[in-house]
Amino acid sequence: MKGKFAFFCFVIISFFSCVLQLSAAENTVNTPPAPPPAKGIQLQITGKVSVESGQTKEHIYLTDFTGISYRLYGDLLKDLKLKTAELGDRNLFSLKVTPDGKSSISCEKVQTYTFNSKNEKTLQIEAKCVRSYFARLDEIVSAGHTDKPIPEPVRDTTEEHNIITASASQKSGIIPFTTGEIYGKIGAIDLNSPFKTVLVVNRNSSDALKKIPLIITQNTRIAKKIGMAEPINLLPNALAVGQEVTAVYARDELKSEALYITITKE
Repeated sequence: MKGKFAFFCFVIISFFSCVLQLSAAENTVNTPPAPPPAKGIQLQITGKVSVESGQTKEHIYLTDFTGISYRLYGDLLKDLKLKTAELGDRNLFSLKVTPDGKSSISCEKVQTYTFNSKNEKTLQIEAKCVRSYFARLDEIVSAGHTDKPIPEPVRDTTEEHNIITASASQKSGIIPFTTGEIYGKIGAIDLNSPFKTVLVVNRNSSDALKKIPLIITQNTRIAKKIGMAEPINLLPNALAVGQEVTAVYARDELKSEALYITITKE
């Protein structure tokens, strides 16, 4: 009885733990960003100033304690830059600025390949975007040092999502985001349907990927290379059940497409 009761408690605790985690994840994803500063209304901001090199000139930013980034301009920029150089990375400024209603966004995109449990190469896309609000620098109220960490600029998750989605949808011919290779035999083939398909059964029964149906497209390259013979390019009708093949494929959530199929044994 105690064992059943303990198991029941474990299930209940696990359930509520999952609910809390899901709620936290939803809050993280759906939390709206802070509203942009009002146009034309002067405000006083406090935070860290940084000088960054642009394509043609330097840009000066201030990130406040809420993580909002301001891109500053105006006649006082030269004085602000000199004071920033004197104070170094631990600077703390209090400024009076007037936002003009415009903003700019800077993004970094990183693409890396990883291998999943099926030894398939998957393209992972990450993006980091920060929106900065243009503001005229009206007055340098104070300048000093601080040991208090200034938060990183708030990330624009909507723009990051747009970049990742756009990158995933851009294809020239076939640019796969998950690719793999399988060695095996053709278990079935259908060249008469609107989508020509071939089923490749893995030669290695211990692999996680036992078999995979592949769509043959106009981009699929089919060849025969047996032993030391020179490879010969072929048409799809040269494929037959029982042939040993090596297939390179690309897949997404909807389909798996054959990129290359090489017949290695009739």
